[in-house]
Amino acid sequence: MGMWRHRVNTPTSLEYFRQEFSIPADVHLKLAGDNDTIVPTDHTMPFPVVAFIECGLRLPLDPLFRQVLYFYRLNPMQLTINSYRIINGIIALARQENLRITLADLQYCYTMCPLDLKDRGFVYYLKPRSTQYKIIADLPDSNKGAGDDYLIASGNWEFGPDEDVHLYPLPRTLTEGKSKSPESTLSCFHSTLKYFCCF
Repeated sequence: MGMWRHRVNTPTSLEYFRQEFSIPADVHLKLAGDNDTIVPTDHTMPFPVVAFIECGLRLPLDPLFRQVLYFYRLNPMQLTINSYRIINGIIALARQENLRITLADLQYCYTMCPLDLKDRGFVYYLKPRSTQYKIIADLPDSNKGAGDDYLIASGNWEFGPDEDVHLYPLPRTLTEGKSKSPESTLSCFHSTLKYFCCF
């Protein structure tokens, strides 16, 4: 049980959560229970609760967020929490300053790297190319204590209502990013869940 579970564990608290994070009515959210699988499907996608509260995640997903994951062939379950912070921090900065930030801009400052740890699944993080030119700074060293609570999103969570062309759909499998012949394995998935909130 995570530190933010109380924000979404009753119908009333979930409704307040939806209002606070401006989640449209056609985006459906459900707190994953003990009997729920949090494997991505064609119609649903799990997201960590902490990604909304501490990292600025919004639904429907911002096109830049989708483009990053689409390019690296990752789904949201494969991102470390600090990577959520970086991507959504850049998105918020772009909106505030009325800038157009692209995937190339992000790649100029960051590179996507796999966690170099045995048996931890295909989990990836954004590593600054230079400590002098980080767009988002002062990130926590880890996310221990954030918990493993997930919201299962369905409905129109992926594309905004003004997006006529659905570019950059998210992968629905847990695979090795940018692999030439990716393979999804159940053991990899369980390892990913076990260590997801530790980094």
